[in-house]
Amino acid sequence: MKKYIIICTLLISIVCAAQAFGFRLDVEPVSGMTGESVTIPVKLIDIDQAMDIDAIGFTLIFDDSQLTYVEAQNDNTLTKDFQLLAGKEIESGQIKVLGANFDHAVRVTEDSILVNIVFTIKNNISTPCSFSVFDLLDDIDPKSQIQGDFNHDRHLSLIDVIIALQWLAGLLPQQ
Repeated sequence: MKKYIIICTLLISIVCAAQAFGFRLDVEPVSGMTGESVTIPVKLIDIDQAMDIDAIGFTLIFDDSQLTYVEAQNDNTLTKDFQLLAGKEIESGQIKVLGANFDHAVRVTEDSILVNIVFTIKNNISTPCSFSVFDLLDDIDPKSQIQGDFNHDRHLSLIDVIIALQWLAGLLPQQ
């Protein structure tokens, strides 16, 4: 019984001592006229404590009857110094965005734009078109076992870039 109490106490102490990260990804709805180009910022908001980010990955869902995906951009964003940033429409209405920085992690302490996604509006949008984000990967998700590498070897290397590009090109099976 004494051993059981000691183990429970240790487990509770470990859980309480673990760092709790808090943040949200925010993508605001868009409206506009046919043919317009719109840039949608994907934002990190409500950050509870500083985070270091050297890799990202997420899937963005959008209404493909209203919008046409153009590209992911990192100008004036947290990912501006990333050596790899790529976005690909993996199926109608779904974009996979992946990025990595092999030099140093980016310290995030306040609400910031993570990446910009550019669309062209197909049809006039009077009611704002909404987005959703899922499959958040890598350093942004503190519960993830991945530490910025796509082959899970705990090191950032050229092979991680190759794997990411192969996946984006559709040469690897979806996981």
